[in-house]
Amino acid sequence: MPLNRSSRLLTTLSLCALALAGCSSSGGTSGSGQSETSLLDTFIRGTTEEYNSDVTAQAPVLCPSVDIQSGTKVVQVFERGHNDDPGYLRYQATIADVARECSLDGLNITMKIGAAGRALTGPKGSAETVALPIRFAVVRADGTVVFSELSKTEVAFTSPTDSKTFSAVVQTPPFPITRGERVRVLIGFDDQAKQ
Repeated sequence: MPLNRSSRLLTTLSLCALALAGCSSSGGTSGSGQSETSLLDTFIRGTTEEYNSDVTAQAPVLCPSVDIQSGTKVVQVFERGHNDDPGYLRYQATIADVARECSLDGLNITMKIGAAGRALTGPKGSAETVALPIRFAVVRADGTVVFSELSKTEVAFTSPTDSKTFSAVVQTPPFPITRGERVRVLIGFDDQAKQ
C-alpha cells in the first residue's frame, strides 16, 4: 500500500517536472511558444481550449450601471393653462439618487432598480396626494428595449408648503445577457404620464 501511494506521488511529481522543464528561462514560454500557465493548464485540465471555454462560461457578468435619462431628472406640474409659469407651479420633484442590484442565474440576469428624491410644493401647492411618474428601462447597445416599467409613486403633501422624500423600486424579469455585453439602465420622470 505505501509503495503504491509513493509511486503515484512520484509519478505525479515527475509529470509536473516534465511539464515545467520544457519552459525556457526567458519570457516564461516553452520552445513551442506555450506559456508556463498554458502548459500547466494543459496538464491539469487536458487542453488549453477546455480551460478557455470554461473561463468564458463561468466569468461573472457585470451589473449594468444606472443613469438618469437626460432631461428627465426633474418634473414640474403647473395649474392647467399656465405651463412653465413659475407663479402657477403646483409641485416639482427631483430624482437625487439611483441604485441597482443584480443576480445571475445561468445566462439570465435579474435586476432590482431604484430611484429616490424629494418633492416639494410650489406657489400653487395644496394638501394633496400626487403620483410621480418614474420610468425604469433596460436597453441593449443596439437600442432594443429589454424592460420598461412606469412606476406611479405617490407623495402625500399635507399642507400648501410641504416637502417630502420619495422612493421607488422595480424588479425586472430574468433576461439573457452575454459576457461583455453593454446594457444601459435608464431612469427618469415620464413627462407624458404626469398629472
